[in-house]
Amino acid sequence: MFVPRRLAAKHCLPLIADEVYAGMCWGAKPFVPIADVSAKLGWIAPVISCSGLAKQFLVPGWRVGWLVFYGEQIKPIKAGVQALANVVLGATNIIQSAIPKILAPEDKAVAEEIKQVRRAK
Repeated sequence: MFVPRRLAAKHCLPLIADEVYAGMCWGAKPFVPIADVSAKLGWIAPVISCSGLAKQFLVPGWRVGWLVFYGEQIKPIKAGVQALANVVLGATNIIQSAIPKILAPEDKAVAEEIKQVRRAK
């Protein structure tokens, strides 16, 4: 993390973290997002974290994902991505309506199943 962080800071570049498998850990060590690592190191470089549903929640083909922007320096990048996202067609309404239930399931059995999938050992 040290070398990429210094290079990113020197050239005013964000670190882009592909965290599509976030939370899917084998063994006892928990997943640590790159934004947490960057924060502990002093936020020298901004972070763009990428994630989605297909891998973490076993819904292949849905192609639903998101970006999280950390750092004031990348507000213009975030604005550009939001403008582009408003032009490009994305997921269907059926899939979009299922997203809240996947991310925060009310059914305890579904919530436990998601935990088991994400904790696979």
